Amino acid sequence: MISIEVKCKNCNTRSIVEENKLLFAEEKKMEVAYCLECEEKIYENQTDGWFTVKVAQVAKLENEDCTFPMP
Repeated sequence: MISIEVKCKNCNTRSIVEENKLLFAEEKKMEVAYCLECEEKIYENQTDGWFTVKVAQVAKLENEDCTFPMP
């Protein structure tokens, strides 16, 4: 299982994206992971499984704009 930490460019939330795989290999296809706070695309890669997203840290927005929901 692959696990990476990414920061959302829209709301600055830090998330952990984990790749989950089946017990048997299948054809790889492009999958996308979205921020749980603002639904912005935060990660995209090919996999034969799926991605799970967990919030690692929610950033405080002091002088930054966050658009929700994303267009």
